[in-house]
Parts: sequence; C-alpha cells; structure tokens
Amino acid sequence: MNLTSSFRSFVLVLLLIGGITFSIGWSVGSRSQEKRQESEQKAGQLSEAQVKEFLQAYYTFETVGENYTTYVDFLSNNMQEKAKAEQLKKAHIPQRFGFSRWLTSEHYFKKTNDEVIEVLCLVDFTTSLLNEEGDVVKKEIRHRVGVKLTYLYETDDHRFLLDDLEQLVLFQDDVTVG
Repeated sequence: MNLTSSFRSFVLVLLLIGGITFSIGWSVGSRSQEKRQESEQKAGQLSEAQVKEFLQAYYTFETVGENYTTYVDFLSNNMQEKAKAEQLKKAHIPQRFGFSRWLTSEHYFKKTNDEVIEVLCLVDFTTSLLNEEGDVVKKEIRHRVGVKLTYLYETDDHRFLLDDLEQLVLFQDDVTVG
C-alpha cells in the first residue's frame, strides 16, 4: 500500500507540475499574441484613406498657405512648427502658382518599426501659372511628384501623425490637362 500511495503522490505531483507549466506557457503566449495584435492595430491605424485625405488637403488650394487649416490636424507638433516656418518664408516671395488641385495619388507603405511608418507617394496635381500681378498666365499645368511621408505614432493622441514630408523628385511637368 505504501508503494501505491507514493505512486499516486508522484502522479499527482507530475500532473500538478504539468498543469502549472501549461498555465504559465499559455499566459506567456497570450501576452505575446496581445502585443502582436496591439502592434498590428497601431500599424492598421494609418490607413490609405488617411494618407489620401492629407494629400488632397495639402495639394488643393487657391493661394499658397490658405490650405494649412485643412491639413493641420494630420501633423505632429514638430511638423506643425516646420509648416509654419515654411509659410513665413513663402509669405515674402511673390506667388508664381495657384489654383492647385489634387488629382490622384499612389501610396507605398513601409513600416520601419512599431512607432514609425514611411509612405512613398506618387502624387498627380495641377496648378496654374501666375504673373507678378497674380493673374493666370497658363491654366491647369499637370505635375507628378514623389513625396516621402514619415508618420510617427503619438501616444498622447493614440494615432499616427505626419512628422516629416520630403519632396523627392518632379517626374513630369507641363502636361496640360484638357
């Protein structure tokens, strides 16, 4: 009976150790999956629609700078300061183009890490060439530009905000839209 009792105790201890090990493993796996899902949700929060909405607001304006209020909500604090400084520079230069209209854009996402997403964009838009008096000299000049947008996850806002905008290259210019 003593041998049976120790065998039962041994089996009970094995079951107890196995149960604890399974419980710990399941808990660790569950936490890992939660982190992965949280990371995917962060990346999913930057949608193609959000990028498109920003580009439409940024490239559509009657006069330079008047569109700032339409896209300021997409910008990080750092980018807002950069945009304001750029507007101050442009305020002292005669405006040579206006009546800009966003037409279409293509977006290519690159997730750098959980906090940073880069988006390469090809943007098609039109502008009108103005003379020194502000009169339209040539209407609807079509442009295609490459733009690199860098989005940073803002923990305060719980969303991705634009932290940098880099004009890459002008691919096509002076194609008149009919």
